[in-house]
Amino acid sequence: MSKARIESFSDGVFSIVLTLLVFNFQVPKLSGPDFNQELYTKLVAMHSYCVTYVLSFILISMFWIAHHNLFHNLKHSDSYLLWLNTLFLLFLAFIPFPTQVLGTYPDTEAAAVFFGIAMVLASLSFSLLRYYSYYRGKLINDSISNEYMCKSLIRSLSGVLLYIFAIAMSVYSPYVTLTVYALIPFLVFISVGSVEKVGSDRA
Repeated sequence: MSKARIESFSDGVFSIVLTLLVFNFQVPKLSGPDFNQELYTKLVAMHSYCVTYVLSFILISMFWIAHHNLFHNLKHSDSYLLWLNTLFLLFLAFIPFPTQVLGTYPDTEAAAVFFGIAMVLASLSFSLLRYYSYYRGKLINDSISNEYMCKSLIRSLSGVLLYIFAIAMSVYSPYVTLTVYALIPFLVFISVGSVEKVGSDRA
């Protein structure tokens, strides 16, 4: 299978996963005499769903950008890449469920940990995909430097460590864990600059 077909299929999965996030929202049911005030109250009460929606949308978009950049730099694909990519998509497609759980129970340790585990699995599987592409399968373009590959892989693995750290912080408060989750995109954006100094991820 060509890398173009793998990337097209993956883009379709990304699109579906991002769309599924919005299904966590349900139109509030109103029963009181003052529909306007009741609707305001119930919409405000849905703030946790809004926060987790934005968080997951950004984190999944980061996976999509990294996935696009990785495949842009590949010269060809093989069957191992296909299966590793499928494994990554397996964990990626699961993310909307823990997102809904976290939006429903944002003040519980279990929900924060459950979300973190899902992100660890997705991050770890993508790191494995990147590692195979760079080193085991040697599928990367010859123009990509070893320094660029090393820094890119470290960036992927740092995401895994950050999610594990966030999970560990849940023993203090699930809100501390959520704060770490929210900081991860900013930390990744900072690290992207250092990687781009030694290589190119241009589309």
